[in-house]
Amino acid sequence: MKDDRKLFIIIELLLAVVTVILAVILFEEQQPQTPKRISLILQDSDASQWAALKYGMEMAAEDQDVSLFVVNTSASLTAADELDAIKDEISRGSAGIIVQPLPGTEVEASLRQYAGKVPLILIESQTAAVADDEQTAANVNLTESLPVVEADNSGLGQTLAQTVLSDYNGNLAGKTIGLVIGSASTAAAEAREAAFRQALQTSGADMIWTVSETDPARLETVLPTKPQADIVVALDSRGLMTAGACAADKNLHGAVLYGIGNSTEAIYYLDTGLVKALIVPDEFEIGYQSLTEIAKSIKRLLYQPQSQLVSFSLLRRDNLFSKENQDLFYALSQ
Repeated sequence: MKDDRKLFIIIELLLAVVTVILAVILFEEQQPQTPKRISLILQDSDASQWAALKYGMEMAAEDQDVSLFVVNTSASLTAADELDAIKDEISRGSAGIIVQPLPGTEVEASLRQYAGKVPLILIESQTAAVADDEQTAANVNLTESLPVVEADNSGLGQTLAQTVLSDYNGNLAGKTIGLVIGSASTAAAEAREAAFRQALQTSGADMIWTVSETDPARLETVLPTKPQADIVVALDSRGLMTAGACAADKNLHGAVLYGIGNSTEAIYYLDTGLVKALIVPDEFEIGYQSLTEIAKSIKRLLYQPQSQLVSFSLLRRDNLFSKENQDLFYALSQ
């Protein structure tokens, strides 16, 4: 009888504990919940090139019932500034981080540490495998990449090269080309440049110079001083905006301009004939998918954010205002 009584008391205690736990859960569910905060950190946060990206994130934030906070940064944001911003956002209670990584293996190592504290995903580019010495590189395991949502950067470079080739009937013999890169040393820029050069390896073109900078002011200063080229190719949005402004000021010396871009300025340069062909990555999708992945990771205990590649569109002046491009223009204008 004593054993039966003890068992009965134990069962009653367990039931009481379960009842208390259920009551706490029900009470918390009835309380108004503050949406989880997700922080976005990218270089020059107010630049027009991020309009579609941020619009995509805002739409995803509504769908996922989370709050998006865009950290205010300038074009001069450094790797150290970026890491400090991430640390600050985590200390302020951000549940997840979305970051455009600046180049350097020290960034890779630090981002891995932060990813162990909160869900973190990269946008636009993987971290660049650039190290100051062999020991630094040895401390980074690049085979376990952080998740990233980005355009197919090799595909962008190859498509741009094929577009130039097509306009010259597949023969660039005797033509000179200059390259403009406004996001120097990033993995995305390196992949685009490598694919572009590979696609034109047997074309007969002579690539006579490359301007590759991270400082917008220096890019604007250096580009007009380069020798005349028949064709100028900008491999990113910042590079294209700078090259377009140079063309408008007649400082490209009559070069035919091609490029990759995702800003209203890029569309303007195409519409006015300053740019011959424009490739536009789907920045809305990068924004939407990256925030969705972080939100899933916050809501699901064991979910890991997944890497994704997004598509891109080739625009020319004659198809610029076609019906299929209306959504693109709307996102860019937000």
